[in-house]
Amino acid sequence: HGLEGKKVVLTLARLAPRGGADMGIRAMAKVIRLRPDVHYLIVGDGDGALRPELERLIAKEDLGAHITLVGPVSEPDLVRYFRLCDLFLMPDRPAPDGDTEAFGLASREANACGKPVISGAVDAVVDGQSGYLVDGEDADNIAEKVLSVLGSEDLAAFLGARGLEIARASSTREVAKRFVQIAERVLRQH
Repeated sequence: HGLEGKKVVLTLARLAPRGGADMGIRAMAKVIRLRPDVHYLIVGDGDGALRPELERLIAKEDLGAHITLVGPVSEPDLVRYFRLCDLFLMPDRPAPDGDTEAFGLASREANACGKPVISGAVDAVVDGQSGYLVDGEDADNIAEKVLSVLGSEDLAAFLGARGLEIARASSTREVAKRFVQIAERVLRQH
């Protein structure tokens, strides 16, 4: 991706309206205008209709050099993406049916890799400790928090370290639930 010397923001989500990739792009447009050293990676697949919409939004904002729609990746590659990023962004919001993005599991995975998290899901982040809670519908609020974390190495290090402590304290039940979800996903694909 040519990311040497860049600050990398990662979103891992199904490309569905509730995943917030559209709002992530809108927020990152604001961030990148102030911080052209930032690159935004969106990993995931899902709603086939949403990807062209996201591509149009990226083109409209002239962000092709700063945003990459990676598509789906394997579990081992996912770990590499978590390690690569400086910040994990999950600007999720409840779906019209009230469903939320897998109860913040991706955010917990980011914390387990020592990464600060910005999320729209209440259960995904301990606000001000492992990251920041944002309004998943408010690009300005999201951009402000991204700029805050990327603008302070001390803050990013604190949030990442605290998130790692919180992740380590997570119950084994959460880990087991995640394992079952991954196993079910693998079985469905084969």
